[in-house]
Amino acid sequence: HGNGVYERRIGVAGLFDYRPLSFESPSDGAKILAGSTISGITASIQNSGSIAQTDSFDVTYRILKGSTELFSSTRRIAGLDQSETREVSFEGNFTPLDSGLHVLQLISLAADQISFNDTLTGLLTVVLSSPIASARVTKLGCPYAEISGGSPGPSGDDRQAAIPLPFRLTYDGHTYDSLQLSTNGWIELGTGTSGSLYGLSTPAQIGPAGASNNGRLGTIQRPTKALGPWWEDLSTGFSGTIGEVSYKTLDSAPNRIFVVQWKNMLAFFDSTTTTTRINFQLRLYETSNVIEYHYGPVIAGTFGGSGAGASLGLKDHIGGDYHFYDIARNGTAAAADVITYLNPLTGWPGQDGCYRIENVVTAVSDMNAPQLPSQIYLGQNYPNPFNPKTNFGFRIVDFGLVTLKVYDVLGREVATIVNEVLPPGHYSRTWDATDAASGIYLYKMRAGSFNETKKMMLIR
Repeated sequence: HGNGVYERRIGVAGLFDYRPLSFESPSDGAKILAGSTISGITASIQNSGSIAQTDSFDVTYRILKGSTELFSSTRRIAGLDQSETREVSFEGNFTPLDSGLHVLQLISLAADQISFNDTLTGLLTVVLSSPIASARVTKLGCPYAEISGGSPGPSGDDRQAAIPLPFRLTYDGHTYDSLQLSTNGWIELGTGTSGSLYGLSTPAQIGPAGASNNGRLGTIQRPTKALGPWWEDLSTGFSGTIGEVSYKTLDSAPNRIFVVQWKNMLAFFDSTTTTTRINFQLRLYETSNVIEYHYGPVIAGTFGGSGAGASLGLKDHIGGDYHFYDIARNGTAAAADVITYLNPLTGWPGQDGCYRIENVVTAVSDMNAPQLPSQIYLGQNYPNPFNPKTNFGFRIVDFGLVTLKVYDVLGREVATIVNEVLPPGHYSRTWDATDAASGIYLYKMRAGSFNETKKMMLIR
């Protein structure tokens, strides 16, 4: 410059970049129940560039299953300051009607300088409800009637005993003829071979701690087909001199009542931290298949220790998310939401109180019960050849992840028909090949160790 001052520009032009940051509701990896409604859909976006922006821009939230868009909402929001993160609320609700994996997408439509991070992807798992979820649970007043002269059950800490039921009980759509009772305040129903889907759990499946760990009510871990009037790490005392577990059949057929009683049980196994004792029963009713949890006196003392706290509910033969009923929550939920902190001094259902559980029967009789497959199977698609739609039939014998995918003859994936966790059963799925070229295709199903591929032909 003429005045002798030298000016030099330092740095480069500011970077303009908006980045979808996170899914808030539903969150990435969330699990929800088919038929439930998600309202208040929200996600966050961030200005990760080096300069503030004043121009407004659009943000889109999408939910897809496969290539089908099930939900889409676009919001126009004001520009973000440098490093600002903003939570965006989207209009509309989403109610998934089908189970399986769903894809979440959060998309910034701003014309920024970096495009590869304009879309954030997440997953939402939708699961089918169990008959357990629709159980009718009623809180009643039931004078506590202690049984005497019953048969002795397991004694000590983390102990189980298997016994035959005096009558057949239908629960969760299946008929059971045996029972496993635990010092830890739960019983398991069973039929057939131990360790099988509907059989009583083996000691290895239950584990050395007698399924006493918090939250087992809501997990897929054994025991399944389980009823827990007070599921906790209880104890009769290590010498079996404090409390006792017993069982007895009352009345006569066809109106018998099978009673399991936990009497003067130490409310938590650790006698150095807990002296409180509790009394409760489980009652099973012949013919009506009604289940009742009865609660007697609490002999108050101290209560506490690492992991102390009970659950109260029931679970089906599968277990896990939405396959249990948490009575403390008054319904089903994701496994992580099981209430595990019930305290007998503050949360006892009350002496002379009971819960009556009904409506967990989905089969009127064995003849009407759903016949589950005994062997896994992938059928030939039909029709074949086809144009443009075809159906795939398959059978699953174990609960687990199942994938069914279509490939071209070069091995390139063309479509995903199934990619979800399924319970045992018979299934049918349809592929619409409207956008596919004529020719030979392969379809492959994987389920556990099962892996099978078949051919089909699309003709225009």
